[in-house]
Amino acid sequence: MTQPSSDQTSAAWQQLAGRLEGFVKAWGDAAAPPALGKFLPEAPPLLRRLVLMELVKIDLDRRWPTPTRRKALIDYASEFPELLDDGLLPLDLIFEEFQVRRRQGDQVSVDEYCARFPQHASRLHIKLNTDDPYETTSLAEVRSEEH
Repeated sequence: MTQPSSDQTSAAWQQLAGRLEGFVKAWGDAAAPPALGKFLPEAPPLLRRLVLMELVKIDLDRRWPTPTRRKALIDYASEFPELLDDGLLPLDLIFEEFQVRRRQGDQVSVDEYCARFPQHASRLHIKLNTDDPYETTSLAEVRSEEH
């Protein structure tokens, strides 16, 4: 496998940033949540998956404050099966949902998430044991509480 050139890497990062910025802007301009699929590149698959995971993180953060807009991780996986890795949701998406819920004041527990995602239980005990609700794996900036 050949390594991407620095030009290819730079182009990929620019594409990622542009798509995330466009999605955030669409969220600000829309009366309803924007469709993630409109912001996804067709190819290459690795870039598409990276963009998708980052879009889901932003979408979770924007949806959670409004109970009628909330969307579960399994709903994203149903819509975009490429999110799954060997049938499992990525750990960083699980972490983001946990943190988004905490920022919104939900009483969430590590045990609840370990029960929901038993295949990740040992890693979740370590990853979710944080006191900082603003810790994130998102490449986009986490919004402040002053939405």
